[in-house]
Amino acid sequence: MMRSLYSGITGLKNFQVAMDVVGNNISNVNTVGFKASRVNFETMLAQTIKAGRAPQESVGGTNPMQIGLGSQVASIDKIMTQGSFQNTGVKTDLAIQGDGFFIVSDGNAYYYTRAGAFTLDSNGNLIQTSTGYKVQGWTAVQDPETGERYIDTNRPIGDLVISAGMTMPAKKTSNVRFEGNLNSNVGPGSFTITLTDDSGVDHDVRVWFEKTAGDLGTDPFSSSQRYTMRIDVNNDGTADVSGYAVFNEFGRIEEAGIYAESQVITASTDGSITGSTSLSDGTYQAVVLDNSGNVVYNGTVDVSNGSYTISDPNIVGGNDYTVMLNSDYQTVTANTDSSLSGTTTLSDGNYNATVLDSSGNVIYSGTVDVSGGNFTISDSDITSGNDYTVILYSESQTTTANGIIEGTTTLSDGNYQVIVRDSSGNEVYNGTTTVSNGSFTISDSDITSGNDYTVTFLSSSLTIAPGAELVIPTSGEPRFYEADNPTNFVQVDYTSPRYTTAVQVYDSLGNEYTVYYEFIRLGNTTIGSESFKNAWIWRAYTASGEPVTLVDENGSTGVGGNNYIAGLVEFDESGRPVQYRGLYYDSGSSSYALSSDELRTIQFDTGQNGDGVVTITADLSGITQFSGDSTVNIPWQDGNPMGVLESFAINEQGEIIGTFSNGLTDVLGQIALAVFNNPAGLMEVGNSLYAVSSNSGVPKIGAPGSGGRGTLIPGALEMSNVDLAEEFTKMIVAQRGFQANARVITTADQILNELVNIKR
Repeated sequence: MMRSLYSGITGLKNFQVAMDVVGNNISNVNTVGFKASRVNFETMLAQTIKAGRAPQESVGGTNPMQIGLGSQVASIDKIMTQGSFQNTGVKTDLAIQGDGFFIVSDGNAYYYTRAGAFTLDSNGNLIQTSTGYKVQGWTAVQDPETGERYIDTNRPIGDLVISAGMTMPAKKTSNVRFEGNLNSNVGPGSFTITLTDDSGVDHDVRVWFEKTAGDLGTDPFSSSQRYTMRIDVNNDGTADVSGYAVFNEFGRIEEAGIYAESQVITASTDGSITGSTSLSDGTYQAVVLDNSGNVVYNGTVDVSNGSYTISDPNIVGGNDYTVMLNSDYQTVTANTDSSLSGTTTLSDGNYNATVLDSSGNVIYSGTVDVSGGNFTISDSDITSGNDYTVILYSESQTTTANGIIEGTTTLSDGNYQVIVRDSSGNEVYNGTTTVSNGSFTISDSDITSGNDYTVTFLSSSLTIAPGAELVIPTSGEPRFYEADNPTNFVQVDYTSPRYTTAVQVYDSLGNEYTVYYEFIRLGNTTIGSESFKNAWIWRAYTASGEPVTLVDENGSTGVGGNNYIAGLVEFDESGRPVQYRGLYYDSGSSSYALSSDELRTIQFDTGQNGDGVVTITADLSGITQFSGDSTVNIPWQDGNPMGVLESFAINEQGEIIGTFSNGLTDVLGQIALAVFNNPAGLMEVGNSLYAVSSNSGVPKIGAPGSGGRGTLIPGALEMSNVDLAEEFTKMIVAQRGFQANARVITTADQILNELVNIKR
């Protein structure tokens, strides 16, 4: 009977423990991050009344006869299941979805919790609200070279501080990234027009436009764009006639014509000087000096309507000369030091005077008075006995002599537009000349005597067959029409080949600059010996006018002393960029050429107290060239002005993202999570905190969302995982178990009482 008494007692104790656990669970039903516990029972020792017996040949075996001696508590386990979430809207409240624990520190030891009710203290520390313990994680590290903040989770964890006065330092722009499309259908469009000749035969004439290196001119980015015009009159796909057309930014023609005749002519060895004067009409004495002070002409000149022309074999076209009009040229011997006297046929008055020594050096330049045909010039450089050249004149001017091209042509008499190009193909003259009796003369200061030039006569119409004539517009609307039937016309569609986009960039102090990138389509073109398909050129300039320099991948600003004037981008047939080159004007060959090195970088000097030159490299790989609107933009650049922290937020990975007054965001730190091999083995230490125990395993610390760690839910808290219905059921079971064990004790007591009564 005594065994049952003690068994009942163990039952009472166990169910008392069960009630304690249930009571604790229910009391923490609203505790943030609380994990419920459960009690497991197990049997105690059993008393063996009779041992078991193995089977024999004639009888079977018997089981052992045992009486249990009660029960005991086997374990009290933590139920580490996920609790539900409650939104709070507080940005520092955090819940963990998945495994893991927040790490907090009192300065001496680490503790672990699922309760993410955090806040900031007066020093900006992220702390646990109830204890003031500091939340642990990684503070962002700033790269001293790039200024970028980054998280290094390989470093030890520490306190997280979010200071209200935190600043984002200014950063100089070094890179920009382009995205978008460049329209492949820009520039003047091609067309076909049908002309009918006198015999009634139709002729299909196709006209299209191309860009060549010669069309780039002195400014490839000019608002007026020149194109080579190709005309196919045989409808066989090849150009039979060529010309040119210059379109302004509104698509109107400024100049145009077809090449009617072309020939190579050597400029005359004679040159001419044309100038204007305030002298009255008449014949005057004139002296012409070259740059070395040598007299190349001394004779007369006729002035008519304020203009004059001097021609002489000693005058070389393209050279500079000084012309002295109404002059007197003579050699005078000095009779005394510092003084030079002579006579002149000039009328009395004040004249300009130039005195040259025997070597042609100017020793005096000033004025002198002529009276009675006599003059005296005083100067300390005049030496007695030496001969000097004295030139007296009313006025002088320095001008460049015109070179002269003379030739013959089979064209009819009349005025023609002509283009003169040098041996390198550069245009040196674009104007008019008169053909008279099959001869013509062209005079211009850019023509050098003795050099070879290609003279091309232009026409404003093209005769295909008798009666079939195409009229070329030379100005105004780009309307090509049939000469005998003006109602048969084609108006060229023109879309500007220019596209400009802008980006805000910064120097090292955060000063802002607007940089414009301008693109112009060349299309299919040849530069030097290289042919390109779908090529564009680009340049950059600032809104505030800082000079912008183009720099190739080797840091060079040009080739052979010639600075880059543009970058070139070529697209393949799939519309993707395939190469980036530098375009420069080769002064040696007087033609455009391309670098062999890649060019995507610009430089400009801010002129302020920044870090000197701003160097920006463009990522152009995101640009396409398709038929469609041009949409190129620059969505990203890596510079920024200084900013002050205005707010922050925490994301699912535990990153603390700050928003600054400059409109940018940056990572400030990251909250760490710890996971354990046996989280139920952690030891509760109060305040919803756990400490490491001998059976929990060591903490494995890392970033949320990695290594089996859960992610964070900002603005929410994890509620208790206590299930009240389940706890009430357990409470009923514990109550009934306790009552039953109590009945065992009272029943055993009654039996013992009956035994005692037997003695009576």
